[in-house]
Amino acid sequence: FWPTYKSPEVALPQKMSKCMEVYKDWHDNKYAKRKLTWIFSLGTANVKATFGKKTYDFMVTSLQAVALNVFNEGVTLSFEELKQTLNLEEDILKPLMHSLSCGKYKVINKLPANNKINPTDSFTANKDFSSKMKRVRIPMASLDASHNTKRVEEDRSIAIEAAIVRIMKTRKTL
Repeated sequence: FWPTYKSPEVALPQKMSKCMEVYKDWHDNKYAKRKLTWIFSLGTANVKATFGKKTYDFMVTSLQAVALNVFNEGVTLSFEELKQTLNLEEDILKPLMHSLSCGKYKVINKLPANNKINPTDSFTANKDFSSKMKRVRIPMASLDASHNTKRVEEDRSIAIEAAIVRIMKTRKTL
């Protein structure tokens, strides 16, 4: 099918998978000839979070919501434990945890405290989180490798060739 998206298989919380199952049953009854495919890298979620006495509304991607749900109990998890719990690959988990622990809004604490995610890091919920805004949007980096140097070079070469052909046509010379 077109377009193709990178959609990782993630271990969903029981409540979320139950809701998806209910919706899938309704969708299959209403639209029997259509196929429903879940692409978690494109979805969004509003997560209500309470830190101390303040309540925040986080606007996050579906993957970020699943990752935040793991820290609901206030547990501390290593990168490897998180990888197994969420059933995600390292190249997907790194930008996911970077957005939650190293971005503008540090919802999750990371040890050691630096801006690079390593397989030896450990993560825990940030109990001291505070923000002036009640509604917080936490962006996540794209999972597609759109800035691949080989791909960029290939796209540029096509554009350069097209420009050369246009110039040659206007001058009517080879």
